[in-house]
Amino acid sequence: IIDQNTQEEKLAEAEKLNNQASQLYQQGKYPEATTLAKKALAIYREVLGTKYSQTAIVISNLAEFYRVQGYYEEAEPLYKEALTILKEIFGTVHPSIAISLNNLAGLYYNQGYYEKAEPLYKEALTILREVLGNKDPQTATAINNLAGLYYAQGYYKETEILYKEALAIYREARGDQHPQTAISFNNLAFLYYVQGNYKEAESLYKDALNILQKTLGDKHPETVTALNNLGTIYQVQGNYKEAELFFHKVLAIRREILGNQHPDTAIALNNLGTLYTSPNNYEKAEQFYQEALAIYQQI
Repeated sequence: IIDQNTQEEKLAEAEKLNNQASQLYQQGKYPEATTLAKKALAIYREVLGTKYSQTAIVISNLAEFYRVQGYYEEAEPLYKEALTILKEIFGTVHPSIAISLNNLAGLYYNQGYYEKAEPLYKEALTILREVLGNKDPQTATAINNLAGLYYAQGYYKETEILYKEALAIYREARGDQHPQTAISFNNLAFLYYVQGNYKEAESLYKDALNILQKTLGDKHPETVTALNNLGTIYQVQGNYKEAELFFHKVLAIRREILGNQHPDTAIALNNLGTLYTSPNNYEKAEQFYQEALAIYQQI
């Protein structure tokens, strides 16, 4: 039998390990995060057992750490265990259950098991509509998840309906000047882009960029992605001067923030190389391709 003081000390240590694991995860240090999360989970299992939500949270965290490293077989039973624990605690209709369902669905989505992911995404969305309503941002996130699944399968009409619903929710709940609204604009714009509806995509990409520049600043990764998106739209429409302007902005920011030897800098160089082949400016294209290649060879 563990006495009360020892229990509290062990749980404090587990919480510390879990927090450290989360910090390492945010830094992209996934193996180190996994090691600490496993230690934290062992303590929670010993002290609390598997009937507490905190144990389920740590199990979910460990599953996520495995997922991002591609260790899907290790992640799946953990996601399932977390879901089982949470259902025993909260019942079947609770936001925590929806999050857990989304996690497991996301794992199946990553593996291309769309037929397994769809009912889980739908169940999560049904729960959130019932518990939080149709105008809550968490509901919009679940709608986007299901839309992403439909997009991956080429169901563009269903995707468009859901993306538009999510966008409407974000605009009402967050306003037109919020990063989530901008990301929702981007989702819908990309859908139009892949279908060749370039004018509609261009308009939405401009809206997204305007919001992100105001809310996150000119050099935030989301803003840089939006700049690149617009450059791509101009390129496919043959508006090479505008595309060149945006691609050069992206490259300048990548060099400043990430340096000259980063893979994202190489991608920006490669994009410019591809752009210059379109108007047959092969000398310039080669210059950017060569610089990109030099970076790739050093990675």
